[in-house]
Amino acid sequence: MNWPCRRIPPSPLSMTEAVRRLSAVLALALLLSGCEAAPAPETPAPTPSPTPTATLTPQPVQAAPPFTLPYYPGASLHPIAGDNQTNLVLLPLIYEPLFTLDQSFAASPALCAVSSISEDGLTWTLSVSPGHTFSDGTPVTPGDVAASLIQALRPGSRFEARLAGIRSVREQDGLVQLQLTAPNGALDALLDVPVFREAEGAVLGSGPYALQQKGEDLFLAKNPFWTGRLPFDEAILAAVTETDTLIQGFDRQDISLVSTDPTGSSSLNFSGAFDVWEYPTSVMLYLGFNAKAGLCRDAALRQAFSRCIDRDAVAASLLSRHAVAADLPVSPYSALYSPEAAALTSYDLQAAQTLLEEAGCTLNEGVLYWRRSPVSLRLIVNSDNSFKNAVADYVAECLNKTGAQVTVEVLPWDGYSAALAAGNFDLYLGEVRMTADFDLSPFLERNGALNFGGYSNEDTSALLSAYRAARGPERTAAASLFYQQLSTEAPLTALCFKTCHMLTHWGMLEGAAPTQQNVFDRLEEWTYAPSGQKQEE
Repeated sequence: MNWPCRRIPPSPLSMTEAVRRLSAVLALALLLSGCEAAPAPETPAPTPSPTPTATLTPQPVQAAPPFTLPYYPGASLHPIAGDNQTNLVLLPLIYEPLFTLDQSFAASPALCAVSSISEDGLTWTLSVSPGHTFSDGTPVTPGDVAASLIQALRPGSRFEARLAGIRSVREQDGLVQLQLTAPNGALDALLDVPVFREAEGAVLGSGPYALQQKGEDLFLAKNPFWTGRLPFDEAILAAVTETDTLIQGFDRQDISLVSTDPTGSSSLNFSGAFDVWEYPTSVMLYLGFNAKAGLCRDAALRQAFSRCIDRDAVAASLLSRHAVAADLPVSPYSALYSPEAAALTSYDLQAAQTLLEEAGCTLNEGVLYWRRSPVSLRLIVNSDNSFKNAVADYVAECLNKTGAQVTVEVLPWDGYSAALAAGNFDLYLGEVRMTADFDLSPFLERNGALNFGGYSNEDTSALLSAYRAARGPERTAAASLFYQQLSTEAPLTALCFKTCHMLTHWGMLEGAAPTQQNVFDRLEEWTYAPSGQKQEE
């Protein structure tokens, strides 16, 4: 890469200095020629004449290209009902959430602060932080917070699943009260819910920008009541209708910023010079076991197979470093990640061999036997993603090195879903976006939505409940105990957590710190310079 440099021009000489230097040069020339130089007459030094000043014609200052973001006009921009991923990226510019999450998935108060939590952990009472104003000048009230949460709880909302543990929401005495079905010490990590008010057909937010319209064109104008620093006064919304339009717009620099999953099923391929801002996600790639039928009913076998897989190879090689290896089903960026528990399931072929022997397995002429039967396993994977297919093949290769016979079956989505629902597998490769509290109840509860393997264990359930209810330092300790139990039981084994990218044109931006929930996080720290302008400074 050729780094730009600034050429520094030489300083001009005065006329007196120029005459002095010329006389010295002439004298030296006469001396070297062997001639005797006649003495120079003593004459007064000439008075330097003024140097003419060049007249510079002022050049017009070129207007900076506007900051432009893509959106799909055919999809909703509603903060609750919207589900288009490109449009969802825009929402944090318009609406403030109750809580924000950083790159370690830790929650901090935004619109709301926790006033109190009942002794049994079933009632959370939230107060509204003062000084937050909608773009029409009216203050954000507890009624607005309660109404937004109630809409988020409705069937079909994109928040419905994560907020399923909230039994009811109500406003009382200027506070917002949440009743839970079970204690959750990390409820605030689930409440990055945008707060809004619907008024006269408009959906108002209290974020840094407000949605405006000129004719048929939409743009984001600075919220006149926003008091924080902003890197640009407005952002143009460029309508896109399909993926190719989005890619072409960014490649031509008509679009300033995009967010993309480089290993997703519909990953976008951009070209040209751009900056990549990588951020962690709660999207976990994992291996699930059938704990109800077949050979994987044995916990020791499941743990042994978990220890056969090199997660670093999965993240670095198979996912091209667009993931971070994980031995536990919690992001390594989270404070809840337990090194003690991770050591019980991490890649260790010698430990795997010991576990297999303890489980009663024997190796005969390169074939692994369990109770006199060859170990033969069926691993299913969805066909929609080449990265996942490669990971499934690698997992099978790792397990086959033990002498097991693992067959990978690549299925279309309908067939894959049907096989999971019927328990027609020994192992499956899965991908799931976990909630920010990394709750594993859907995997471990008897009727959990993701408990395809039929796993059930009272000790595991008790430790999970204690972990979910705990807060502060107690939560970290409870998490460690729970994950140690989970590593021994191994109903599933984490492989890695994916990372996503925010792309901007090279040199256009400084100070960005995107998160999964908000690529515009810490917007007040951004420094924005249009493409080409910053490099020449």
